[in-house]
Formats: sequence, C-alpha cells, structure tokens
Amino acid sequence: RDHYSYFFKADHHWYPQTGLWAAGILADVLNKDFGYCIDKSVLDPSNFREDVYKDWFLGSQGRKVTLARASAEDISLLYPTFDVSLRIQALDRALDTTGGFEITYDYTAMEPKDFYKKNPHAAYLWGGSALVRLQNERAKEEKRVLMIGDSNENSLTPFLALGLRYVDSMDLRYFTGSLETFLDENQYDIIVIAYNPSSIQAVDYSVFSGSFDFR
Repeated sequence: RDHYSYFFKADHHWYPQTGLWAAGILADVLNKDFGYCIDKSVLDPSNFREDVYKDWFLGSQGRKVTLARASAEDISLLYPTFDVSLRIQALDRALDTTGGFEITYDYTAMEPKDFYKKNPHAAYLWGGSALVRLQNERAKEEKRVLMIGDSNENSLTPFLALGLRYVDSMDLRYFTGSLETFLDENQYDIIVIAYNPSSIQAVDYSVFSGSFDFR
C-alpha cells in the first residue's frame, strides 16, 4: 500500500487503524524474537468497532493553511468488542482510573468540535504525558515494556497494552527526571524506541547499557 494511506491527509500522525496494525507487527516481533506470548487475537481488527467523527479533524498542517486551502477529515476512535479491564495512570496529570478501553481516550480533546482550538488526535492516550502507565488485568503476558516515543506512539501503545499486563509510555519532551536513574529503578524486560524519525535525535542512547538492536 501507498504509505501515505496510513497517515491523516493534513496531519503528520498515523490513523488509529495504523496504530492497531503497527501494534500487531510489534507483537509479532516480541513473540518471535524475544520469547513473548502475546495473544494476537486481541489485535485482530475484526475485533474492534469504529466510532467515526465525520469531518472533525483539520490536522496540524491543515490548521496552518486554514480551511481556505485544506479540508477537514474524519477521525475515529476504535473500541475492542471484547471485555477489557485496564488501569491508566498519568503521573503529571494526577490521572488514575480503571475501566474499559475507553479510559485510554481524553474525550475533552474531541468535543466540542473546534478546528482551531481543539486537537482531536490528542484524545489518544491523553495526548501524551511524561509517563503513562497501563495495566491490563486480563493479559496473561506479564513482561514489562517501556515505550519511549512522542505523539506518534499514542495511537499504538493502548492497543499493544491489550496483550500485555504492563506497558509504560514515556515522552522525553515532558519527562524532567533522569532517564538513566528511572531505568535503573524500573526493571523493564524490553524498551521500545517509538519515535517519529524526525525526532529520533532527541534520544540520548548513551543512557542505555549493553547491546541493543534498533530495527
């Protein structure tokens, strides 16, 4: 497929459907190469329903050129059709709640509709925080994963959390502590670098010890 079809037309982010697809690809790699046992059925697109907000999103590039030169497009929220029991914590937002998959969305970013003052993409994983923690009570795979990324990762991580007991997401634009100390204090089984290629220079790889294969 043409890679442009995976992105919003007037924005630099993935469609949520792309995030779900990418979560499945990542789960395949974790299972095959790192000994994980993620149940891939929870990432099957046929097990999700889609709520479409019609002509709701202008996008970052669209807002720059305004509606005079860009068109609003649809934006969707995806929901699993199976039972989900999650806990989400965003430490810099004082957010700590439990519930279904809907708790991964910040609905205040979606409504009311406003092309220039609202950013509907920020609904995904609450728009990004210094550290978001997702705990899935129903997942059998208990290995702990840390995702280090930017807003492009927000449409991937919630879906990946459907197959893992513990997934943390860190955005170094907002994290003010020592990453090296944080990694020492939190023993993750694997760290996934999930940056937009244009932001990859923001990662200081010197904090990582050992050998990593950044594929």
